[in-house]
Order: sequence, then structure tokens, then C-alpha cells
Amino acid sequence: MQRAILLILLSAALATSSHAQEKADVSTPTQPAAGASAATPSSKVKETDKNPPPLVKERIIVTSGFLVELKRAENKKKFLSLRQKADPIKDAENIWTEPRSGRPMGVRLFSLSF
Repeated sequence: MQRAILLILLSAALATSSHAQEKADVSTPTQPAAGASAATPSSKVKETDKNPPPLVKERIIVTSGFLVELKRAENKKKFLSLRQKADPIKDAENIWTEPRSGRPMGVRLFSLSF
């Protein structure tokens, strides 16, 4: 019984290794002979297959919020100081308001945008 199981595992391992080796042989391009020209139609096809266009585009993730600005600030003491003059545009960035009335409802600490 044990010999049968070992024999099956061994044959499966050999079959997969020979199959992987065949794939490697097919995918590696052959070097042209010294007298042959390098610009053959088959070599052009292989060159285009080497650099396929990326299928998945990289997503851009934007972080924002009070905690992100605090982390990015060079002088954190100045950033948290209450003696700074009020800037209505910059100060209202992290305030969450109700869409209908425009009434402030809270502070946006951390936000992710895709």
C-alpha cells in the first residue's frame, strides 16, 4: 500500500517537472545563427510578446483629513496653535457639513479617496 502511494506521488512529481520543463523550452527564444539575419518575422512576433501592455492600471489613493495634515506638518506646534489667523477656505476643508442646510455636523479626521 505504501509503495503504491509513493509510486503515485513520484510519477506525479515527474510529470509536473517535465511539463514545466517543456513550457520553459517553448518560452525561451533561440539565438539566430551567425549567418542568419536577425530581422525574421518570427523574431518580431517574439519581441512584441516580451513587453505586453499592463492590464491592470495602478489605482491612485488620496488621503486627507485633519490627522493626515497634522502628520505632514513640519512644525506641529504651529499647526495646532490657536493664535493663527482664521483662513475660511483652508479651515473648512475638514469640516463635515450637512448637504441640505450646510450646517456643520462634525470634523473629518481621516478620509480615503479612490
